[in-house]
Amino acid sequence: MSVVAAPGAGYQISDPGQDRRAFRSALGQYGTGVAVITTLNGGLPVGMTVNSFAAVSLDPPLILWSVQNTSGRAPAFVGAQHFAVNVLSADQVDVSRIVASPQSGTGAFEQIEWTEGLAGVPLIEGAIARFECRTYDVLPGGDHQILVGHVERCAVAEGEPLLFVQGGYASASFPSSGTGAAASTEDTSPESEPAPFAQLVTAVNHRLSREFDEHRSRFGLSVGSSRVLKRLSTGPQTVDELVSSAFLGPQAIEDALSELIEENLVEVTGSGFRQTPQGRSLRLQVAENARRFNEAALSGIPEADVEAAYRVLTALARSEQPIRFHHTKENA
Repeated sequence: MSVVAAPGAGYQISDPGQDRRAFRSALGQYGTGVAVITTLNGGLPVGMTVNSFAAVSLDPPLILWSVQNTSGRAPAFVGAQHFAVNVLSADQVDVSRIVASPQSGTGAFEQIEWTEGLAGVPLIEGAIARFECRTYDVLPGGDHQILVGHVERCAVAEGEPLLFVQGGYASASFPSSGTGAAASTEDTSPESEPAPFAQLVTAVNHRLSREFDEHRSRFGLSVGSSRVLKRLSTGPQTVDELVSSAFLGPQAIEDALSELIEENLVEVTGSGFRQTPQGRSLRLQVAENARRFNEAALSGIPEADVEAAYRVLTALARSEQPIRFHHTKENA
């Protein structure tokens, strides 16, 4: 057993009561799953994307999650007698974003697949676990309300969970080192089948983002604040617009904006938020580093292959058509 001579060496120690950004950053280091909480409000489906879901008790079976007091959807859940927790799978990032959007409201349920559960509460199709709950208690928790649910029915399906850590989405099958895009999830023997295209894209994205984090952190930017600063390069945006353009939830956007405003990189305007001159200067430096990083990442790959990859990925990124296919299931 070793003892550190200087307690806290290598750490940035802060008082969370005085430095909310540091507190949020520390919380962001703890990876969680992503769930959509659903209920009915006046007979209409309502949903909220959260990563605050946790188990409380096995006997009786209790779970909890929390909702911010200022959320426009808080009254629907605080006053609900029943709700459901839908644990999302790794391929349901779009579901998470659709429900998280402040503009979605009940319209989110016109864009995702769901069925009715106990008391008519929506159950998200494709979720890898679902907990149908009766509201057991609602407790005050600072600027949040803590909702405790008594689980009346649960269901589980095979699949990989969608994770959220350091302000971004992740997956349990992403490689933990740069030893190969699909090394952690695919059999690499000659007889193995090629990794699914979507899985390769996800794994490569995670690897490149992880390796670029080192360069990004030198500028004092988190993944979320860097993404928001980039989106503001096109002009002022509101929180709602940033949720859509930066592919982050409202809370992650607000956290990033708080960081950027504190560092004088972003300022508030009548039309939303915009970069300060200092923010524009930093963004240009980050962009130049990103350009050099991309060049290094693609070096050694034939130019024709790179151009083909760009065409495929651009087509997929621009497509607004949902991907539909016929499910097949073999009888045991």
